[in-house]
Amino acid sequence: MTAPRTGLPAAPRRLPAVLATVVAVLVVVAPFLLGTPARAASGDSIDSYALDYVVNDNGTVSVTERLVYRFGDSSGRHGIQRQLVTREPEQNDSAHDIAYTYSDIRVTSPDAPAQFSTSTVTGDAGRREDLVIRVGDPNRTVTSATATYQLTYTITGGMRSRQNYDEFYWDAVGTGWTNTVLRDVTVSITVPGGATDKACYAGDVQDNTPCDSLRVDAGVVHAGQDILAPGQGMTVSAQIRSGLVSDNKPHLVPSATLEQQRTAAVVVGGTVLVAAASALVGAGVVRSRRDLRFVDLPPGVLPPPGVEGRVGASPRDLTVPVAFVPPAITVAEAGYLLDGRLETRETAATLIDLAVRGALTVSGDDRLGYRVTLVDPRRVDAPHETVLLQSLFGVQGRGATVDLGAPGGMTAAHDRMVADVRREVDGRGWFAHLPGVRGGGAHVSGFGRGWLILAVAGAFVASAGGAGRLLFLLPLAPVVVVAMVVRSRLRRGQRTPVGRAVTDQVEGFREYLATAEADQIRFEEGEDIFSRYLPWAISFDLADRWARICQDLVAAGRLPEVHPTWYVGQFYLPNFSWIGFSDAVASTVAPLPPVTSGGTGFGSGGSAFGGGGGFVGGGGGGGGGGSW
Repeated sequence: MTAPRTGLPAAPRRLPAVLATVVAVLVVVAPFLLGTPARAASGDSIDSYALDYVVNDNGTVSVTERLVYRFGDSSGRHGIQRQLVTREPEQNDSAHDIAYTYSDIRVTSPDAPAQFSTSTVTGDAGRREDLVIRVGDPNRTVTSATATYQLTYTITGGMRSRQNYDEFYWDAVGTGWTNTVLRDVTVSITVPGGATDKACYAGDVQDNTPCDSLRVDAGVVHAGQDILAPGQGMTVSAQIRSGLVSDNKPHLVPSATLEQQRTAAVVVGGTVLVAAASALVGAGVVRSRRDLRFVDLPPGVLPPPGVEGRVGASPRDLTVPVAFVPPAITVAEAGYLLDGRLETRETAATLIDLAVRGALTVSGDDRLGYRVTLVDPRRVDAPHETVLLQSLFGVQGRGATVDLGAPGGMTAAHDRMVADVRREVDGRGWFAHLPGVRGGGAHVSGFGRGWLILAVAGAFVASAGGAGRLLFLLPLAPVVVVAMVVRSRLRRGQRTPVGRAVTDQVEGFREYLATAEADQIRFEEGEDIFSRYLPWAISFDLADRWARICQDLVAAGRLPEVHPTWYVGQFYLPNFSWIGFSDAVASTVAPLPPVTSGGTGFGSGGSAFGGGGGFVGGGGGGGGGGSW
C-alpha cells in the first residue's frame, strides 16, 4: 500500500468532472496505446493445433504450441496474435488475484515472418490481464492461405495443490478465439512420476462435456478434440503424486481492485486518510498494553520461589536467547502463548504429541488419507488433551479409529480443546488480559469498529449527493488495514511477568529448531529426538526442516534409522509429508462447506477431480487469439 503523503492539497470541487474527461480521453486513445486488436475475420480457422505441456520438478511448466493457421482473407493480414492470461480474479478470495508469469518466449515459422512483440491488455477493473504475443512483420502481409507457427514459453505459477495430490489444471487454448474455428486440437501433459489421473472438458464456458478423446499413455496425458467453435475452449488436467513438485500452489497477488482503491484514496482522500489512520493508531497505542517482565532477570528466567522480582514493561528490542530444550508445557499452550491463537497446526501437533506418548497411533499418507487410532487414553498430560480425545472418540474404547480429511469431522473437538486451553492458561496466571477478553484487545477493537462504522456511514451520506462522491469511500480500504493491524497486535493480550518468561522459553526453543544444523543438535544417546521434538516442529511450522535435520543425523551415523513406534505403515523419513498431515487435520477441522452455485474462473482450491468436478474455464490460464 502506498503511504499517504503529508501536505497533500485538498481535491478541487471539480475533480469528478476532470476525472470523467480523463476517462473519456483514455477510452478514445486506448486502442492506439494498446496496439491494433486481432482482426474479426469470421473465415479464420486453425487446421491443427497441438499443445504440449511438461511440468517440471520446480513447478514451472514448459509449453510448446504448434498450429497451422488458415487466414479466411489473407489480404492485408500480417500474422497471428496469441493472448495468454497473466492475471485473473481468485474466485474464492476477493482480496487476491492469481498471477502467472510467462518467460523464455520464442516463435518460429517455416513459411511466415516469425518476429514478434509483446504487450499487455487489462480488463475487469485491472483484475484481468493478458499478455499479447503479436507474431508477424508490420511491414509485410501474409500471401499464402495458411502459415505454420510454433510458440514455446515457460509458465510460472500454474500449479495447484490439494490435500492428497498436486494438479496441473489448465485452460489450454482459452475461450478467446471468438472469430476462429479450431480443428484437430490435441493436448499432452507430461508430469513428474507420471499422471495418476486425468480429465478433459471441451465446449462453452462451464460445460463439463468430456473431450472427444482422453487417455494416459506411459504416464503422459493425451487429450483431443475434433473441433471447437469460436468462443469455445478446452480445459485439461493431470493429477500428480504429492511431494514431486515444488512451488505447487497458485501465486496470489493483492486484488487489482483493492490496489486501485488504495491509490485513489491517496489522491482524493489523503487528508481524510491521515486523520482516520492517525486516530486509529493513536487509539491503539493508548490502549495497547505491552507485556510485563522481570526486568532484573534474563529472558526466560523466573525468580526463585518466594522472591518477588522487579517488574516493568517489556522492551521491544530485547533479544531472547536460544533454548536447547522445550519448556515444560504442552505444544497447545505454547502456541497460545506465542500469538494468542490456537490454529489447526496446534491440533495436529497435539495429535502427534499424544501419539509419541503412546495414547494414539497414526497411519496412512497423502494419497490414502490419514487415520488416528486410540491406544491408551490415560497417557495424557493436560486436561485439554483429555477433552480432545473424548471429543474425537466419544465412548469408543481402544482401537477406535478416526479418519482425517473429511470437513467438519474435528470441528467440535478442535473448538472444545481451544476453550479448555484458554481456561488452563487463565488459571496459570500467564496473562494479565487474555487475548480477545474484555480489558485486553477486544475493547480497542470495538473502538476501531466504531470509527469504521462512522466512516462508512459518513461516506454513504456523502455519496448520496452524486456518484462522484463515492470516491470518498476509497480511504476506507487503508483504514481497515490499519484497524486489522492494530487488532492483530492487541489480540495477543498482555502477558504477566511469569507468562512473558515462559513465552521467552518457547521463542528460544523455536529459534533453536529454526536455525540449528544437524551438528548442533543436542540429545542423549539412544534418545528418539526426532519424535520428541516433532510436535514442536509442527506447531512452529518447521516440520519439514526438522525431518531434514534428522535425516542428516541418520546419514552422519548419530541417529539410528528407526521406524517410529507410534506410526503404522511404511515410513521413509526424507519423503514423509508432515505438511500433508497438518493439511489433513486442517481439512477435518474446517466446517462443512456451504452449497453454492458454480461459477467460471480459477479458484486456487478448485480441482478437476474433487467436489463437483471440473468444467471448461475452471482451470488456470486461458486466453485466445486471432489474426491481425
